[in-house]
Amino acid sequence: MKVGRTRLARIPPGQARIRGQMKALLIRLGRFWRGLFRDRRTAKAPPDPRALANPWLGRSLDALGERYRLGPDTEQGIQILRRTGKSRFNPMRAWLRAADQAVVCEYEVHVSEMEPVEVGRALLDRAVNKRLEPLGLNQVSEKVEVWHGHLLTRRYEGQCPEVGEVVAALRFICEYSEAVIDTASQ
Repeated sequence: MKVGRTRLARIPPGQARIRGQMKALLIRLGRFWRGLFRDRRTAKAPPDPRALANPWLGRSLDALGERYRLGPDTEQGIQILRRTGKSRFNPMRAWLRAADQAVVCEYEVHVSEMEPVEVGRALLDRAVNKRLEPLGLNQVSEKVEVWHGHLLTRRYEGQCPEVGEVVAALRFICEYSEAVIDTASQ
């Protein structure tokens, strides 16, 4: 049995250079591959001046987390924006009124031409009213429009002076319920 250099140790001079280049290429490829899957966090948005000026708004947004932002001012209040994907913020049918520390939301039910409006009312009573009342939000208005059936729009609002109440109400409205319901799909 002959002991000595292995076959791999006898590399011709030209192949040594090629192996070094292959090693460097594999290292660069590995770095590129890891870069593809690196967690790319977007830069945090600067704090909203409205949240800085009003402690109730600021504490509410901090408790909700980075998925929520304040949107434009409307006649109902400040609209809530929620990030549903990676970077896009979608407007929700929920508003905050900082002046009286209130949460406002709207729900729509599309009722087909073959069904009475009471079907939509019963659906909202069953799916929404029973869940919003314990959170302090009550129905304040209802509007019915005739348009290829009936379009029933209900508005709910309530005082939520505590941050926990605001968070619970907005999470239900934005995450756990449908703002637009079609009775044909129920």
